[in-house]
Amino acid sequence: MQRFAQDVGLTGMAEHHVVLIFGEFDGDLWTLSRDRHVWLMSSSGNDAAAEHVWSKDPDPYSPQHGVTTFSCDGATPAELYRMLATVDGHHDEASVDDPWMAIHVRGVPLDGITKERVSEELGIECQVLLKGDGITIIRQPNSHGASGRQ
Repeated sequence: MQRFAQDVGLTGMAEHHVVLIFGEFDGDLWTLSRDRHVWLMSSSGNDAAAEHVWSKDPDPYSPQHGVTTFSCDGATPAELYRMLATVDGHHDEASVDDPWMAIHVRGVPLDGITKERVSEELGIECQVLLKGDGITIIRQPNSHGASGRQ
């Protein structure tokens, strides 16, 4: 678990971070979801892990922590682009006082992922870092999402 957090740059950061996972997650979902919100692709194993977190959590939904499962047609760049708007809509400045600063994505092939397309889908300028088996999308300071709120 600690290695996953280090690999996606989640240690020692107080900003609002979101994790978007395509495929099976085999780590400690409870710990990962305590100080960041995890979006987890629906599957029998992932759904069971999410239900475990929901049963233990006294505050089952918060944009700052917790787990949301989602359905998709596979771990593809097209599905990633589709999910970015959904994630942004739940974690942007129109939805929370402290909008997301980084979205960490795992489980999607990196071929075909471009900064330009990510920025277009989110409606903001962002930095896209390819890191090992995933990407990290970093919101540029003073960027406002597709909601248009300034």
